[in-house]
Amino acid sequence: ARALLGARNETPVGSCASTASDLSSVTQIEPALAFSPKVPCVIRVTYPLFAVACFWLFVWADLSVAARVNADLEVAGSPHTWEWSGTMSSLTLLPAAKDAWDGDAKATAILLGLLNGLWPFCQTLVLLIV
Repeated sequence: ARALLGARNETPVGSCASTASDLSSVTQIEPALAFSPKVPCVIRVTYPLFAVACFWLFVWADLSVAARVNADLEVAGSPHTWEWSGTMSSLTLLPAAKDAWDGDAKATAILLGLLNGLWPFCQTLVLLIV
């Protein structure tokens, strides 16, 4: 039917259809982007530096305080005016996971450890290697 309409049997540009010649190019081993001559030298040098910087930012984010609850209290009606101001609670990754584990919320502790602790490092490592 296509031949009757005068249509040519070509694969459109950007099409997902593949031919045997397309598949042979897939099996060839290409160098990693860091070693590819097609990538500008500036990007080949700075990309690993940014990936390592992201790795250390994840470490810093996991060890620093994520949230803090501050309170200012004043008790009236006592013989002496009593005031207190300070931090009631703070949230960081490791103590939050430990508190969840100790409170029998083991699934929450595991999810905190995997999704907030381990997964960002795995992603950064894969991006650095590939």
